[in-house]
Parts: sequence; C-alpha cells; structure tokens
Amino acid sequence: MRLESRSGNCRSLMRGRPVLTTYLAACTALVTALILSPNTVRTGILFGVGLLPIAAVLISFKVNQVADRLPWMLIIAGMAQLSVVNGIWFAKVGLGGAETADSFLTMILQMGGYLSILAASVVVVLRHSPNDAGSVIDAALLGLAAAVPMWEFVMHPRLTAAGVPASAQSATLLQTLALLAVGGSILRISRTSGRDMISLRYLFAALAWTICGITAATVLVDVVSDSDLPYAGICWLLGYTSIAAGAIHPTAADFTKPAKTQKNDLSPIRLARLGTFLLLIPIVGGIPPLLGRQADVLLLSLGPLVTTPLVLTRIGQLVAQRVKDQQTLAYQASHDELTGLFNRRQLFLQAETLHDRCVGGEFHSLAALYCDLDGFKPVNDRYGHDAGDEVLRVVGQRLTGCVRAQDVVGRVGGDEFLVICPGGGTRDTEALRLRIERVVADPILWLDVQLCLGVTVGVAATPRTDPVSIDELVAMADEDMYVRKRERKARAGLAPISRPGQS
Repeated sequence: MRLESRSGNCRSLMRGRPVLTTYLAACTALVTALILSPNTVRTGILFGVGLLPIAAVLISFKVNQVADRLPWMLIIAGMAQLSVVNGIWFAKVGLGGAETADSFLTMILQMGGYLSILAASVVVVLRHSPNDAGSVIDAALLGLAAAVPMWEFVMHPRLTAAGVPASAQSATLLQTLALLAVGGSILRISRTSGRDMISLRYLFAALAWTICGITAATVLVDVVSDSDLPYAGICWLLGYTSIAAGAIHPTAADFTKPAKTQKNDLSPIRLARLGTFLLLIPIVGGIPPLLGRQADVLLLSLGPLVTTPLVLTRIGQLVAQRVKDQQTLAYQASHDELTGLFNRRQLFLQAETLHDRCVGGEFHSLAALYCDLDGFKPVNDRYGHDAGDEVLRVVGQRLTGCVRAQDVVGRVGGDEFLVICPGGGTRDTEALRLRIERVVADPILWLDVQLCLGVTVGVAATPRTDPVSIDELVAMADEDMYVRKRERKARAGLAPISRPGQS
C-alpha cells in the first residue's frame, strides 16, 4: 500500500510539471504585459486574468475528479465578484476613459470577493485542523504576529496621512490580520502535507500575493490623486494566476485531505510564546505614544478581539492534552496492556482496599477466584503469539462480562487471572466459578480457526470475623486451583500436575 501511495504521488508530481511550467511562463508574460501597458489596457488584462481561476476550477472538477468541492466553489464565488469589479473598471476606465471606477458597489463586491476566498482558505484549514489543530493555531498566531508590526509601522501611518476614514482603516486592519493568520495556517498545512500537496502551496502563494497587493495598494498608491503604480496590479495578477494553477494541478483532488496527526506538548517555551502573542499588540500599539504620536486605537481595540480567542483556545488545547497524557500514563501504570484489565500491582491494591472494607464490617466475607487457562500453551505453540494474545483478550472480556459490578478482575500474569469478590458467599462464588468455566469454554474464533480452551478456577474465602491477609487469601485460591487441576488430571488418567517450583 505504501509503495502504491508513493507511486501515485510521483505520478501526480509528474503530471503537475506542465502546470508549473505553464504557470511560470504565464506569470512572466502577463507581468511583462502589465508593466508595458498603459493604465487603460491594464484594466482589461486584470479582467481577463481574473476569469482564469473560474475556468480552471470548472475544468478541474471534470479532469481531476475533485470530491470536496466546497472550497473551490467559494473560490469561484470570490473570483466572480472580483471579476465583476474588474469588469466595471475595464468598462469605465479602460473603455470609457474615466479617472476611477470606485463606488460603493465595487467596494462591497471587492470585500465580498476577498471574504469568499478567505472563507475557502478557512474551510481548507478546518478540514486539516482535526489532525493538527494546535500547530494550525500556532501558525495563525505567527501570521498575526507578522501582521501587527506591518500594520502599525507601514500601513497605518500611510492611511492616516492620506485621511482615510476610520471605518475603512478598520476594514483594512481586519482584512490584513485575517489574511496573514489564514496564510500562516495554510503554510503550516502545506508543509506538513508533504511535497505532493502542491495545490496547497499555490493557494498559499495566492494569499501571499493578495497580502502584498493590499500592502502595495495602501503604501504605494497616491490616495489623493488615485494614480496607481503597477505594483498592486502585479500582485493581483500573480494571485489570480496562482489560484488557477492550484485548481488545475492534479493534487487539487486531495486538496482538503488531512495530514498525519501532530501532537504538541505543554512546555514552558510554548506557554512563553503564547504569552508573547498576548503582549505583542499592547507593546506595539504603545510605541507611538512613546514617540509623541497618537496611540493606535484601532489596533489596541480590534487586535485583541482576534488574537485573544486564539491564544486562549491554544492554551486550553495544551492543558487538555496534558491532562489526557497524565490520564493515559495513569491508565498504563494500572492496567494490563494486552487485556485492559487491572495489572497485578493495581489488582492487589484494589484487593487490599476491599479487604480493609471487609474487616471494617462493610462485607461479611471476601472471596478470591484464581483462574488458570487449560490448553493455552498448545494454542500458543501451534498458532503463534498473535493467537495467544487474542485468546487472552477474549478471556479478559468474558471474565469482565460474567462477574458482578462490584467484583474486581485482573490479570496476574501469563494465562492466569484473578477475581476478587466482596461479600460473596459460598453459593455465590461457586455459581461464579461454574459461570467462568462455561464462558471460557466457548470456542474463540481466530482468523478461520476455532480455538477451544478450558479454565481451572480455584476458590478461597475469608470471613469478616477471622480474616486472613490478601496474600494468604490469594495463595489459598491458588492452592485450590492446583488441587482441582490434579483431580481433573487424575480422573482423566493423565500425569499428575505439580506446582511451579515443585519437583
């Protein structure tokens, strides 16, 4: 299976090479055309290239047999809205000669397009996050950590100097934070998914070019005169082309297939890093007043709304993982790995507790049933340890199923089990002994073979009024078990059985 998977991945990579070659050639040609063209022609180029991702996704649905289409449908919705915006600009500016095509409609469509593409990226992150939720959040926080200084020292001063309203600045800030957070998550996913998940890398490239485009439009555009430099347009063009390449690439069929499960442990370094994320916005937002400028109210108010829930969620995940690890270790220390029953140490601790309760008057007696499998060694020798392990697991399940809720069952070692019965009288323990012999004697199906075994059960009890210790009680049950074995052997005319250590 592993060789077949690797072979399939290699075939996908080989089929994806023409996509990469075409992508690089198209990017080079389109960027050159955009740079050399006047502003009126640039709008037409952006409009045409903006339609490529829609066509690529539709072709991919048929060629690559994409099963999970939701993220791609969101990308189609986003690119359709952005194409309408580009079409309006092409009609008014490219063909009509207008200075600008900005309007409330184009602003709404543009925001809707970005949100749809962002939603597609979030869907991809959510598809992968069940197996790697912690690392995805860490990567999102790293993206936010990069967005905060970029906003505070690059974008915010430029927007403020240009007199952009606070509402528009808020939208730009939230958009920047969201894009970098999702971009960090996509980068993490693309790295853990292996070299064969190329579509994810194209999506990350599209998000990266979108971020660059927003930054270029904010920093390099003269907001007063609306005379665009070509840099923002180049970023949009490369972003559109990256989406088209990711859609048409053969790995788009497994675009949302989760990577292998990742585990993150709680550590002082990880907690310190999360604390740094919480402090980053107040620290960066507090620098302008130290320099004699006005505090960035937008960052100080909106930033924590994004980062704080992520940090708290991450801390909760780490604490939950720590608790789960401790519970797992406690379980492993007290239970037999093969059968899931109490191991010898925990079994005797439980027995001591029941013994103390019996001596204290809570029970009138305490009984022990020592169970030793008959015919286990021949099964183990003939069919192997896998068959023997299956026998022990099934016997453990059957013992648990036939005892009372207050009884304690454990594996002493090898093919020997012990049942401690609080308050069990002679009639009760004898009935339980017969029930154990009956359920263990039922054939055990292993592969296509029915394995038939038996069990010899030794019984001993101690009264509350004249109790013996747990060690003595177990030794009495063990002795009774060997007596029963010898009697059974004698009745069958077989060689007598001796206890370990006896000749």
